[in-house]
Amino acid sequence: MANLRVSGFKHVSFWAEHDIGIIAVRTDTGGKANVEMLGELVIAVSNAAVDENVLALVITGTNNNFLAGLLWNPESQDFLHTLDTSHTLVNLLIKFEKPIFALLNGDCMDFGYELALITDYIIATEGSRVGFSRGYTFIAGGSVTWNRFRSPGVQCAEERVNVDRVLPMDSFLDKSMDTVRDLSSFPFSIIRQQMASQIVRGTSLEADLLIRNYIEKNKG
Repeated sequence: MANLRVSGFKHVSFWAEHDIGIIAVRTDTGGKANVEMLGELVIAVSNAAVDENVLALVITGTNNNFLAGLLWNPESQDFLHTLDTSHTLVNLLIKFEKPIFALLNGDCMDFGYELALITDYIIATEGSRVGFSRGYTFIAGGSVTWNRFRSPGVQCAEERVNVDRVLPMDSFLDKSMDTVRDLSSFPFSIIRQQMASQIVRGTSLEADLLIRNYIEKNKG
């Protein structure tokens, strides 16, 4: 946990272990994060992108939670700011020229799963709940990336069903980091960038739907 790169953050930590950059999202006891986390995540990803010593990026969570959702209200007046920040994050990730790994140390749902699906390789702990809740509204390209796996609904992590690999909790950190190092030279970014235009188009359509719904509910 040494070599902290970003100070002053409340919702995100960023450090490096050798040539692997690690971003940890801090959540509440229910596994959810507030929208301020998005801005800090944008800065952390930007720093990792320009750091020549970082050859791959890991995004993970804390306290046995990856990210079970975002605390925001799509009917509030500042929802456009949340959408803009989310889209900035998506654009940074799809253009990121190094491999990105999601290490699901716990539940990963809704916005958390949208975030994980943009990464190149998803590793989860046994028993983690993964997927989209019924009625969830996409804001980060999930309308496009949901079909990466066979089952987008919330269920326990299962290889090739909703994640790439599942590992036991007691050996999760060591084995997942071994996998990251083994795959860190694979040209994932080329594959991810081939999907870029579709994901950007998806986020635009998602935003249009939210804006229309907001206007309809606030008429008069």
